[in-house]
Amino acid sequence: MKFFIFLSLILSYNTYAQFNMYTGITFPTNALESTNSNYLFRLWQPGMNLGINYDYGLSDDFAISPYLEYSYYIFDSYDSQPGIPEIRLVSSNGENSQIFRMGVFIKYSPSMSPLPQGYFITGFGYTLEKIGKIKFNYYDINRGEFSTVQEFGDRSYFVHILGIGSRVIQLNNFQIFIEVRSYSNYQDVLHISTNAGFIYNL
Repeated sequence: MKFFIFLSLILSYNTYAQFNMYTGITFPTNALESTNSNYLFRLWQPGMNLGINYDYGLSDDFAISPYLEYSYYIFDSYDSQPGIPEIRLVSSNGENSQIFRMGVFIKYSPSMSPLPQGYFITGFGYTLEKIGKIKFNYYDINRGEFSTVQEFGDRSYFVHILGIGSRVIQLNNFQIFIEVRSYSNYQDVLHISTNAGFIYNL
């Protein structure tokens, strides 16, 4: 309760408000890969990203921004053979995967700089992964064709967000921006997203 009161007091003193909407590509990487994950890096294509955030100006240079984000990954392929001479992988079929993100970050944007105007973001968020199942079709010289299914299940974790971006063009009440963000739990997940979108000054 105290947190919400504190947040309400902060937002009541905002100097400006801006609505942001963006889309881009997100890359799961294996830079922090452990034995448990990052399945997305190995088996799914880079995903399509769609997100929104709302900037509440705390001063001319700083804003607090809650955000929502959705990423969609299309299954790529799996062709690793099992290493048993009698068994051969014939094909694999995987479901598409999804990631939902939400959280809040602080944006620092020097107020005196003209366009293009750079900015930095840092914050924390919550991530929910819904990784698709994969069906493997094998051929065994002794018993013929058979299939197995691997399920990864849902997974959630907290991440630290770092990013850099730039407002590049002013169009009436809109600004066009480009941005790069990273999401990491500093254990076995590191996602990089590149985005472009618009800012609407409210």
